[in-house]
Amino acid sequence: MKYTGKRITQAGNDLQNPLLKENPVLFRATMDVLTYWRYSHESSMNSAEVLLKEATVKFDKSAFLAKRLKRSNSIIKKLSRFDNMMLKNMQDIGGVRVVVSSSKKLQKILKQIQSDKRFYNNENKLRKKDYLKNPKPDGYRGVHLVGKFLNDEKENRNIELQLRTQMQHTWATTLEIVDLFTKQNLKTNQGRMSWQRFFMLVSNQLAIIESL
Repeated sequence: MKYTGKRITQAGNDLQNPLLKENPVLFRATMDVLTYWRYSHESSMNSAEVLLKEATVKFDKSAFLAKRLKRSNSIIKKLSRFDNMMLKNMQDIGGVRVVVSSSKKLQKILKQIQSDKRFYNNENKLRKKDYLKNPKPDGYRGVHLVGKFLNDEKENRNIELQLRTQMQHTWATTLEIVDLFTKQNLKTNQGRMSWQRFFMLVSNQLAIIESL
């Protein structure tokens, strides 16, 4: 590894300092660490994509997958938004998403991939957040799994897999569009209460429709 875990942690701490840009030398060094750490997730993300794609094809050939490395600005914002968030332990720098046609197909895919030991922690507990059974306060629904996948340097990196239905994906995409045009931040629960309540109610109605 090019940088030690301690150096990566320190870079994460420095990125939360609003005065960082006033020190050009430290700023460049810190951004170099962030760039390295971000791209060290790429090959791990590709491995996670292969796993998810193989499971998805069996149950839903019309599903679509997308992958992405979290943007540097988004990483910095997340470090500042959450107390005790560490760059070294961030779980969604690399992410793969699958959007399927129905809840039943989602559950079949989920059942297959969550048997993979890479999604379990050292206490043998599944690293999973089920926002279908327990939606977020804004109405977000989906299932997130976090696994450890080897990169080209044979080092494990956290990669987040997201599973959604088409309706849930439409809801999430619409929220992001409203954020863009109204200059809010509903995605992080920082938007106007009227909009938050609107999306929560719409999510409830879509869940009813999907259950019919």
